Amino acid sequence: MTMIKHLRKKSFALLMAGAFGIASFSAIAIPSVPVSAAEAGIQPLSDIIEWVYKEINGKWYKRLYNYTLHRWEGDKWIPCKT
Repeated sequence: MTMIKHLRKKSFALLMAGAFGIASFSAIAIPSVPVSAAEAGIQPLSDIIEWVYKEINGKWYKRLYNYTLHRWEGDKWIPCKT
């Protein structure tokens, strides 16, 4: 067999191996790097809503505040039960 035919057969075999994914690959270990939630773009699925308390004329009142949307959840302060 001539050298040109041998190279053609070898080239064709390498081309087919690559096309069908037969070629072998070595694994590389990638070190993990801690990423903060803000950098990763992670967002909570629900809003953060908490009670806010204040005293008016010696009486305690509460109102819901949405910390995610930065707004009050409700129209007025609700008196707390003592």
